[in-house]
Amino acid sequence: MSEVTPPRTLILGASGLVGSVLLQQFPGSVGAARTVTDSVTEPVDLTDGLWVSRLVQKVAPDLVVIASAWPWVDGCEMDPARSHLENVDTVSNVIDALKGAPTRIVFYSTDHVFDGLRDSYDENDTPHPLSVYARHKLEAETLLLTRGNALIARTSYVFGLEKRRKNFMYQVLTHSRDH
Repeated sequence: MSEVTPPRTLILGASGLVGSVLLQQFPGSVGAARTVTDSVTEPVDLTDGLWVSRLVQKVAPDLVVIASAWPWVDGCEMDPARSHLENVDTVSNVIDALKGAPTRIVFYSTDHVFDGLRDSYDENDTPHPLSVYARHKLEAETLLLTRGNALIARTSYVFGLEKRRKNFMYQVLTHSRDH
């Protein structure tokens, strides 16, 4: 019986909450992020298409996981141009860097692409985003679906232990102490 070789995996956004956990779960994967940590081996600015192309050429991944985002919903409303850059253009840069390659992409999106008027949604429901952040995540999803060979994971709240204490639960705790 032959041994199965795991795919060469590149995790983008590897210093964030989701990406850092993925790095732990996929030993041997290459972690890349703007913020370099002990486990992130490759610095990258995903808004720079040339930098992304160089990284993809260097790593030659079979699988790319995009766990990066600018998920600050209020910030996206205040600065839609930055939201588009961080949440759409970065995905476009990855797609361009992989042009012609059979590389599979896994993309972490959000359930915010739905309007929240129902209790639950599934992948067959029509999105109806209400915020800049959600519209941009849906735009990134559309780019990936057009490319093909992509898996989109629409997550709800993401929180956990995090050194920089940026996630939603830390914000709730911080603001609840103020009152």
